[in-house]
Amino acid sequence: MNATVLWGAIGNCSLVQPPQWGAVRERVLEDGTLQTVYSCETGRRLKGHKVATCTVNGWDHPVPKCVPLGKL
Repeated sequence: MNATVLWGAIGNCSLVQPPQWGAVRERVLEDGTLQTVYSCETGRRLKGHKVATCTVNGWDHPVPKCVPLGKL
């Protein structure tokens, strides 16, 4: 099994997959903190956290879901 690990200033986290009907991008803050930012396709909204931060214990939030508008 191959896994990609992302290293931030305070932790190490595995590469995350985007939610179904969504996208994910990574960003590194000025202090070296690694974050993922989630978004959904038009007509859908996130159910969960938009931003996850890499910590010493892994990501601080699970991957959110993209649900149809009005289904939160």
